[in-house]
Amino acid sequence: MIRTLVPIWFALVAALLHTTGHAQAPVIVENAPNIYPEPIDLDAWVDQQPNSWSGGGYGYGYEPGYHDSGSWWPSWDDLNPFGSAQDDYLADATLNAPWSWTLLPDELIYRPELASLHTARLAISALNIKGFDPVGLPGGNNWYWDSTLGARVGIIRYGSPNGSYPQGFQFDVEGAVFPRVDSDGSTLIATDYRLGLPVSFGWRRYQTKFGFYHVSSHMGDEYLINTGQQAINNRINYVTNSIVWGNSYQWNEAIRTYIDAAWAFNFDGGARPWQFQFGAEYSPICATGFRGSPFVAANGHILQALNWGGNIVFQVGWQWRAKNYGNLLRFGFQYLEGMTPRYEFFQNSERQLGLGLWYDF
Repeated sequence: MIRTLVPIWFALVAALLHTTGHAQAPVIVENAPNIYPEPIDLDAWVDQQPNSWSGGGYGYGYEPGYHDSGSWWPSWDDLNPFGSAQDDYLADATLNAPWSWTLLPDELIYRPELASLHTARLAISALNIKGFDPVGLPGGNNWYWDSTLGARVGIIRYGSPNGSYPQGFQFDVEGAVFPRVDSDGSTLIATDYRLGLPVSFGWRRYQTKFGFYHVSSHMGDEYLINTGQQAINNRINYVTNSIVWGNSYQWNEAIRTYIDAAWAFNFDGGARPWQFQFGAEYSPICATGFRGSPFVAANGHILQALNWGGNIVFQVGWQWRAKNYGNLLRFGFQYLEGMTPRYEFFQNSERQLGLGLWYDF
């Protein structure tokens, strides 16, 4: 067996040496970058991107709203909330974006009124309230939780595309519930309900909305159970079905004023046809990054049902926007004087001071 394999191994080795000796010389390709491109320095490429962290921005998809020094360690200019904006978001170049149809637009043309307590959003406030003393509840100063569970979203727009200053015609849908519970969260006292179908229009600095709104208010089950017949006797069936016309004006990148009028064609529970709301805000509309910026908002609300009385609300605190004209997160203080903002007790007056957290879509 071995005698048979040895000649075969010698034949294989000889064939291999013969092939190696007559092999073709290697081909050297010169100046062929398209065939063998240089490797990419990914770190250097990222550093050159204007929206990268290392390039002085705030990450992919972020639209910077303020000047940034580009240093990893923030300078005073980076932290100064009153620093000048990097771009003029109300300049002609920004306002002249071509119009087109957009399904489910990201931005709202008529933005929520910040200090309005009957606007659809997500919110929770811990409030020390004086004067809220319906039957069965302790008088004096007491803590309550006021919340808002809702949202307003755009359905379709003919106007500027997503990411540009929102202009054009837009149909929105909004809905929210507004519960008030006691300090330990065990008793639901009252809840308001709101449904809106507004059509908004924006042209440059001016915005308007026109639509239908339904509002109703109901006592909480736990409050009725705990209080009994006394609360049932005082219950009202507050309902309004209204046409609302609102107007707002964006004076610059941070200051806005507005006024809304509501006329109810169907109402009950002591309501009357007319209500008005007006206010002013300091709230930058450009992206803030993680540092945020301050905000100040005031809102007045008067009702024909109260002989043109109502309430006034002040809010002040800090806000964050992830992108220009986009969703808004706020945290701060709230002060109210006047009408209880739960329509089941709208004839009651109160004074409240507390902390709130608000998120607007």
